[in-house]
Amino acid sequence: MNAINANHPPSVENILQINSLEHLRHQFISDKQQLPKHNLFLIFDHNIATDITSMFFRLDEAPEYYPLFLGTHLEQHIVDSPYLIKINNNSLEFSEWFFTHSKQWGFFYLSTHSLDNALAHWQNVLFVETDTSTKSPNSLISNGDTQNMNYLLRFYDAKVLQALMARHYQESSNALTPCELLYYQDSSQTDSQDSHYQWVKHNIHSAIYPTPKTQHNILDDADHFRLNDLCVDNIAKRCEIALWDTSPRLVAKFSHRMRKKALKKGVDIALQAGFHDQSSILLFLNLWLERGPKAFYTPENIRYLANSDISAQEKALQLETTIPETDTWNDTDVRNL
Repeated sequence: MNAINANHPPSVENILQINSLEHLRHQFISDKQQLPKHNLFLIFDHNIATDITSMFFRLDEAPEYYPLFLGTHLEQHIVDSPYLIKINNNSLEFSEWFFTHSKQWGFFYLSTHSLDNALAHWQNVLFVETDTSTKSPNSLISNGDTQNMNYLLRFYDAKVLQALMARHYQESSNALTPCELLYYQDSSQTDSQDSHYQWVKHNIHSAIYPTPKTQHNILDDADHFRLNDLCVDNIAKRCEIALWDTSPRLVAKFSHRMRKKALKKGVDIALQAGFHDQSSILLFLNLWLERGPKAFYTPENIRYLANSDISAQEKALQLETTIPETDTWNDTDVRNL
């Protein structure tokens, strides 16, 4: 594959107009057949229209996603975060809704990245540090008066994305390296009937550097419960996202460092105790985060969790009734987790 040309704007030959939902479906199917190892992603700006996120959770029965602010210094503002979504068979209905209703809310792209690789890449793009003593006056990003400042680059805004591709070739070449194909709404073209922006497909020609291998999703395989740290960490991150939506009080009470350790330890215990699907792991984590390690670490509870003849659902219900409703986290030394 060819690298993005950092010195010239995108060629017209690399852009295809998409005029209907049927055309979009055809392009997605055709592109996935030609690029079978690529994943389809969507990045959207949650703040532009408040119903986007609620519609996503309504239409996708098994969402795979990350808020881009997760694990960053803006995590406390996670409710305002842009979203990174992996489009699978369950999310096709949402992607078609997004295509039909979007007014430059975000963009689709094809990439060999896993969801975790994609999160790491876009978080690197999201935050830009500038030095006012060396910054060019023609930069897209304003300096202000401070010597060193961090800026939020709203690349997920289609207007900003197009400005980068049209005028800041080097920035866009770095930002779009994982994207083989890009689908976005062209701000210079609108539909004459309802003033919707024209969707286009842009052939990016990525792969400036070798792409990381796709990570295996442990939650898809119930046989893996001797897990390495990376697998447990990935599952803990996904569960944290779900808990911010369903039980924000339980995760908000921890500092970032302690929350990470608590979730990782909870996931590790849950998996070894036979909680292998995400819903049962979340059931266990709700108890774990609510009541703390001291409530769980009794000989009776340890023996009960180790009993392979008892289902995860039964274990969760039993623990909920037998473990005292007392939060022991304040008495917990995080170093011993």
